[in-house]
Amino acid sequence: MPDLASHAPLRHGDSAPLHDPAHDFDDAALPDGAAFPLAIVRRRLPAA
Repeated sequence: MPDLASHAPLRHGDSAPLHDPAHDFDDAALPDGAAFPLAIVRRRLPAA
């Protein structure tokens, strides 16, 4: 499972704060953001 806490701060870079209109969201963070809850679901669902 990805360690979101270790990835998220690295993705912020030199951009403005998150809720600032000038914030430049790093699209490269999307795979990690999607993989995190998916890994939780896969661990908790019984194997089919």
